[in-house]
Amino acid sequence: MIPRYGLKYRQKELSKICEYAPRGDSLAFVGIAGTGKSNITSFLCQDPYEYKPQYLHNNLTTTHFVLIDATTWKGTAESLLQLMFDALSEIQDKLPQEVERPNITPLAPIGERTKRRLNDLVNWFCSELGHRLMFILDDFDALLKAGPLATLEELSRLRNANKGSISYLMFTKALPHVLGISHDLENKSKFYDLFKGNIFSLGLYSDEDSRQMLLYLNEVAGTPLNRGDLLTIQHYGGGHARLIKLLFDCWRQEPPPAEQALGYFSTHSDILKECERIMNGLHPDERSVIIRAAKNSLNDDDYMFIDYLMTRGLLIRTVPLMWFSPVMAEYLRTLV
Repeated sequence: MIPRYGLKYRQKELSKICEYAPRGDSLAFVGIAGTGKSNITSFLCQDPYEYKPQYLHNNLTTTHFVLIDATTWKGTAESLLQLMFDALSEIQDKLPQEVERPNITPLAPIGERTKRRLNDLVNWFCSELGHRLMFILDDFDALLKAGPLATLEELSRLRNANKGSISYLMFTKALPHVLGISHDLENKSKFYDLFKGNIFSLGLYSDEDSRQMLLYLNEVAGTPLNRGDLLTIQHYGGGHARLIKLLFDCWRQEPPPAEQALGYFSTHSDILKECERIMNGLHPDERSVIIRAAKNSLNDDDYMFIDYLMTRGLLIRTVPLMWFSPVMAEYLRTLV
């Protein structure tokens, strides 16, 4: 069976995450929609092919990755803390049976109970067991936008009470301080201070990771595609995990007309929706520059964004401008 992830899948990103987690340092990755953030979290939380030992070494059994899906957040500080408690409780349940469980019965008002329960469970992991916890804050854009700062500072408070034992891994589609500009996240948040020196771009898949993904999809498919088709899909997807998967599925369901594949997929409804999702996940200033670039009407101020778009993975060449995916390039032409 061909594995979904190769041995060197996202090696640069995973090495950094697993370097930070045992020492209690936080970091953030900013990537465009569909770049495979959920695949990284799956790797960290489930490790289906047992690759994590190469990164964590002696810290493997004492470092836990706790996934918090921010898309299920209900808009309050208490609901965020409840998500954290529930996710950490699941990890507690998976510990070896011989590990003695804490008897936690907080005596506190209902409004404070969730905080106390989380504090006690975290303290048990970190102080009693001597383990390390990295909370993965997935799709955190909406929470950073909404705030308020008091909600975010609860996370800072929890970390400060367990310094060196707790850290955060945050995934967003835009820069955190830009998302939180309405409440001045950059200057007024101790939570943001945990990340501001450790924000990295989450690029697109490498050629090796793209090939591995397609080989895996092809093996589990009932009617696999030939090598030439897979190479074309890899080229059209441009390292974008979600586009690659959609292109593969569309090709299997209805192969494109001979020598007209690009035009066919550029008008396919599922592909168009994904291109729109990529654009909608960008900052308005990014969208404006991209549209002007597609129109070949960049102004002098726009050029400072071009290198940034390269870092983000949206552009792979500046002279002449080349977008990461031929399908995305065709979509942008329709906006002109």
